Amino acid sequence: MSHEISEESRTAFIDAFGDEVTARDTAPSMTCSEVDAMASMLTALGAPEVAKEWLLAHADDDPEEGDTHGI
Repeated sequence: MSHEISEESRTAFIDAFGDEVTARDTAPSMTCSEVDAMASMLTALGAPEVAKEWLLAHADDDPEEGDTHGI
């Protein structure tokens, strides 16, 4: 199933979740599957560098040592 995402929605999502502070404040409290889903969505929306920030922020605080989420 494929749905078109408007440019306005894409931009709004990246603007809302695309800064390092939000990633650093939020990602550590997320589960691995939640942060993986966030990174997948950000990558699909054309923001792979933002996705990497979320994964790094989560991995830095992840109790599972060595869990890098593919980074």
